[in-house]
Amino acid sequence: ENALAAHAFEAIHRVYASSEPLSMALRAAALGIADLQPIKRRLWRAAAGLA
Repeated sequence: ENALAAHAFEAIHRVYASSEPLSMALRAAALGIADLQPIKRRLWRAAAGLA
């Protein structure tokens, strides 16, 4: 479980550390998707340990 979290944080760091146009477009798309109410609710529940 810790290794999975470490890999996930490393991937997030790599995506956000890049200033390449494709990476920036992918970040914007992912954040747009995460802002959709059903997705946001599911993420919130998972973060709260309710999912």
